[in-house]
Amino acid sequence: MVCWVAKVTYRYFPTTWWAAARKWQLAEYFSVLAGVRVPHQATFLVLLPLLYAVLLSDVPCGMTIFFTYLLLRGVADPMRRSHPWQRWWGKHPRAIFIAIAMGVVLDVAKVVGIIKGLLARGRSQPVRS
Repeated sequence: MVCWVAKVTYRYFPTTWWAAARKWQLAEYFSVLAGVRVPHQATFLVLLPLLYAVLLSDVPCGMTIFFTYLLLRGVADPMRRSHPWQRWWGKHPRAIFIAIAMGVVLDVAKVVGIIKGLLARGRSQPVRS
């Protein structure tokens, strides 16, 4: 059962890129083990590798598609999550470049967490004959 009106208060925010990536990886790992967010995880496992494949392929609009992903992930998504909706970078517009790179790091960490969770869940399932 999920309580949709529960309020979450964060007491810890990662201070390094490694800590943030680890936090996202663990969150997805435990989400897979708990069996929640399955459609989201399946979509992510398909779309993220596809985005990188488009970038590396000779598709004429590959660079445009990948750049759009970077802007949506690194700039628009944090704005969407900001309450009230605002320019989260404030007086530091250079933070946009860091956020774009961090979005990529977090997405890759998320995929690694999903894969590790699926592997761990697969090992714990009894083999049916």
